[in-house]
Amino acid sequence: MNVLDNITGIKTQPISSSQTNASTGFKAPNSTVKTSIFNINDLHGQIPKMERLTTAAKHAELNAKQDNSSLLKLCMGDTFIGSDYNKNLVCSKFLDISGIDAETLGNHEFDITASICGDLLKNSKAKILGMNINFPDNKSALSQKVLRSAVIKDENGNNYGLIGLQPSDMESRLKDKKILEGIT
Repeated sequence: MNVLDNITGIKTQPISSSQTNASTGFKAPNSTVKTSIFNINDLHGQIPKMERLTTAAKHAELNAKQDNSSLLKLCMGDTFIGSDYNKNLVCSKFLDISGIDAETLGNHEFDITASICGDLLKNSKAKILGMNINFPDNKSALSQKVLRSAVIKDENGNNYGLIGLQPSDMESRLKDKKILEGIT
C-alpha cells in the first residue's frame, strides 16, 4: 500500500505496457513502464475540496517518485462555477499549485463569458486541450490558450499523448449560448 492509498483508502495499480500491439504494430519498450494518473473533475468552485486535493496531488508526486513511476496530472473540467471572477481565479491558481499538466474545459467554465474564461486561464501553466473547439476568430485570449491538437508529455523519458474534447452538446448545457461568443 502506498501513501495515496492510505489517504484515499483505494488500492491503486500502476498501468504497465505490453510488448507489441499486433493491430497497430506499435512496439512497446522492453521494460515495464509504470504510470500513475492523478485526475480531478467537477470541483464546481468548492475551495475546501481544492485544499484537500492539493495535498493529495503532492502525495501522488511522492508516491510516483517512491514507485519510480511516471505521473500525469489531469483535470477534466468544471473547476469554475458561477460568475464570481475572484473565486474562479482562485480555482485557476489551484490547478497551477497542484501541478496539473493538462485540462479540458467543462460547461461550468462557461458560466462566465468565453472572454473572461480566457482571461482567467491566460497565465495557467496547464495545457488547455480542446481538439473540437472552433473559434470565430483566433484573437481572443481563450483561443490563444486552447490547444486544438494533441500534446506530447515527456515524463521520465516516456512519451504520453494527451488529447482533450469538450462535450458535443455544450450549448445545451449552458444557461445562455451567447456566453460562448461564437465558439462552436
